[in-house]
Amino acid sequence: REAERERLQSLLEAWLGERGVVEGCAVCVVGDKGAGKSILTRAVLNRVQMNRQFVTNTLVLTVDCRRERTRRAVFTRLAQEALDALDKLRSNTVEVPRELLEMCKVLRTLSMMAPSSKLQSVYEHLDLFKGAAGFKGSVLLATLALDFNITLETSRKAQQTFTGEVTFDDEWMLHAVVAFFKDLLKGGFRVVVYVDNVDELRHHDYRDEAARRLTRSDAEALLGLKDAPVALVLNMRTYYVGMLRREIEQVR
Repeated sequence: REAERERLQSLLEAWLGERGVVEGCAVCVVGDKGAGKSILTRAVLNRVQMNRQFVTNTLVLTVDCRRERTRRAVFTRLAQEALDALDKLRSNTVEVPRELLEMCKVLRTLSMMAPSSKLQSVYEHLDLFKGAAGFKGSVLLATLALDFNITLETSRKAQQTFTGEVTFDDEWMLHAVVAFFKDLLKGGFRVVVYVDNVDELRHHDYRDEAARRLTRSDAEALLGLKDAPVALVLNMRTYYVGMLRREIEQVR
């Protein structure tokens, strides 16, 4: 499958090599069970990561839907993968703003919270990562402030006067993840998001139509990552491709 490997590699390296304002791109590797989709994709990503042109500014984030079965679990894993990747670059003497590391933790925390959470509880959790506020022009923090009037600069005394709940629903979480990836780009990092086994989302939760709708909703949310400034690589079995958007290129 060398032709497929070269095609995928050229797509990713062309995107990573773009300069200026960057929009996302998306490609789907499609095939039957056991066709070697994961092996092919991981081989390409290894080649890309070894390219000296990209080694200091490229994050490759990998999520396997066999383990992360819901969109929120995928989002949490992406935040952790980003944190780990930035930490690794930092340990290799690449300059990584500490504020970006804190931003990863902000996203991870938000994705792990209950969809409806007490406002004071939200502040208690986010208070641990006040350092993220030092990242000027953060799209994620601006989204949090605009939608919920939550800021990391709020004093603890003021926090104690807050009552009520906030709702971080699934749609908002997707917006938050897209905003986070804009922050990573602003910080000078290109991101490849590799989501393997998309067809395994909620794989054992097909009991009724309501469950199937939820599964489709989660899958469509992952497709929504195309709106982020990332190279999105999706792997799925052939029978699942009917849900793909037209603008997502397929590699078979």
